[in-house]
Parts: sequence; C-alpha cells; structure tokens
Amino acid sequence: GPVSFTTASVACTPFTAPYSEDFETAILGAQTDFGNCWTSSNGSGSPLWIADQGGTPSVGTGPLGDHTTGSGTYLFTESSSPASTGDTVMLLSPQIDLSALTSPMLEFHYHMFGAAMGSLHVDVFDGSGWTRGLLTLTGQQQTAQSDPYNRAQVLLSAYSGTVQIRFRSVRGSSFTSDMALDEVSVLEAPLCPDPSSVSVSN
Repeated sequence: GPVSFTTASVACTPFTAPYSEDFETAILGAQTDFGNCWTSSNGSGSPLWIADQGGTPSVGTGPLGDHTTGSGTYLFTESSSPASTGDTVMLLSPQIDLSALTSPMLEFHYHMFGAAMGSLHVDVFDGSGWTRGLLTLTGQQQTAQSDPYNRAQVLLSAYSGTVQIRFRSVRGSSFTSDMALDEVSVLEAPLCPDPSSVSVSN
C-alpha cells in the first residue's frame, strides 16, 4: 500500500413526510453529495451547488449566512467563471413518501440577491416523469446580502405516494447570480397557504 479505493454508495430509502432538512450536517465545501441523500448534478464548467457557512465568496451576491442563525449551514450556487449565462445545475432531494399527509406541501427558504440573478425552478418527480416549473422565481428577490431569506410554499396535493424534489438553478448573465436554499420541508399544508403570483393592475 497505500491502496486507494472507493466504497459503494449506500442506497437511499424514501423518507416519510412530514420531512425537513436544515443542512446543518452537510459537509462544508461539499459539491455533489451533501449527506442525508441530497445530491447535485455539478459538472465541469457549470455553476456549483456548495454547502457553506457565512457569506458567499463573491462580492455583491448571495446571502451573509443561513436562514435561521446566520452562522449555520446552507446550500448556494457558485456562479463565477467558467460558468456562463444559462448554465443549469440541479439539486435533488431524497425520495419522500407523502402517504401520511392529507394535503402535502413543499416549503423552503431562499435568498436570491445579485444584479444578474438567474432563475430558480422547482420540479417534482412522481415515479414516472418530472413535472417542471411548479414554481419559478426569476431575477433578484432580495435587494441586499443582509436581507432575510424569503419563504416559498408549493402545494403538492396533485401527488401521492413517493416523490422527489428538484431545485433547478439557471445562471444569469454574470457571477452575481449566487442563490441560496435553506430549511426545506415537506409537511401538511396550512388552511391558508402564503399567497403567490399576486398582481395588481393599477
């Protein structure tokens, strides 16, 4: 020796909802396997999902910390070169069994600060195919790194059995496109979910 070897991946069995993940046990700096069966499709030349604490490395984009204490762990996309406009990177949840929920809902907290912010899409896999764009957030959603995270709620009442959640990040036109996620849950929907897609005409 020494002899190099890689152990086989441990198969992830479905988690039972209600389910939550705060990423506090994610390995700092991890880029493809964050633990607890969360993985990403990071590849050469694309943006990277990374587990981090504190502020993101680039100036003028990303949060100053996690959603709850500011000093905990969260995941963010590093959008610096060699990543380019329109590059897409996926973050995949473990499989989640919805059977115990009457009206399932996905809830998560996000931070999207940066002048060239791209878009974040939420997709769901039901065992036979992906439904894309259950929620799409486009452009800067915060106006400063110090702004708190926003909360998103996505009803999953159209699904039953076991599903998988995919967060699809699309890079904007420059490195100021770092977006962050924290506190992801699948739980029973409240009687009055947060309003969304609100618009006014005057």
